[in-house]
Amino acid sequence: MLSLKERLAESCKCLTKIFEEHKFPIPKVAVMLGSGSQSFVTTLDQRFSIPIKDIPHMVAPKVEGHGTSIECGYVSRVPCAVFAGRIHYYEGYDIATVVYNVRTMGYLGVKNLVLTNAAGGLHTGVKPGQITVLKDHINLMGVNCLIGEEASTLSKERFISLEDAYSWDWRTRLYQRNPNIFQVVYAGLTGPSYETAAETRYLAGIGADVAGMSTVQETLAAKQMDMNVMGLSLITNYCGGIGEAGKISHDGVLKMGLKHAEDLKVLLTQVIECCE
Repeated sequence: MLSLKERLAESCKCLTKIFEEHKFPIPKVAVMLGSGSQSFVTTLDQRFSIPIKDIPHMVAPKVEGHGTSIECGYVSRVPCAVFAGRIHYYEGYDIATVVYNVRTMGYLGVKNLVLTNAAGGLHTGVKPGQITVLKDHINLMGVNCLIGEEASTLSKERFISLEDAYSWDWRTRLYQRNPNIFQVVYAGLTGPSYETAAETRYLAGIGADVAGMSTVQETLAAKQMDMNVMGLSLITNYCGGIGEAGKISHDGVLKMGLKHAEDLKVLLTQVIECCE
């Protein structure tokens, strides 16, 4: 059985060969797209597609609203690898599988990671349709992808600092470009059930602004590999107990993503242009 590092090496060897065939450099930015945001890939110049299933050890998403490819190309001359979808812990995968695609990007030498997601608002200060920037998170998933001896081999440091989990410098450059951005604390939950009214009150009470079912573990994996991370949450609904939150559905989340696709394209482009 191959070790984690050996699996990552095989994945990166395959990706590097594909990049060389397309005369494409190692990406400067990797982007993980959330529910309903796949139309962003149309903004890529000189775009080419890599089916995730063709890369050894990588797993493609299965949830509706998530694509199954890595779309490569340039955004404002910045080489990017855009995952058209992600896999989730609630699908039944072990946590190492959930973060494997992010780890592959880090092992490949990608220095910047943008994580987008669809999230629910925990108070009326964040409204459906708003795109927010993550400044911090609370891990309530009951798991940490850094646990275990094999995970520890990916960094010299066993204990990873998360004081700057979502890059302050990157967010500052973005704020100078777009002072209207609203920064939030993201609560990461397992799903797939949405929040009860009591859970909404609890999450807001401990300092979270939005809640979702992804992003946190990917951030942990990326920070272990010394990547700069930017997180964006499209608020698709209010969480349980606020307004008409009880009517929320995955179909509604996807529709909200499509409705605000152009707004996300604009902000994501700005984010990529502001990376180191």
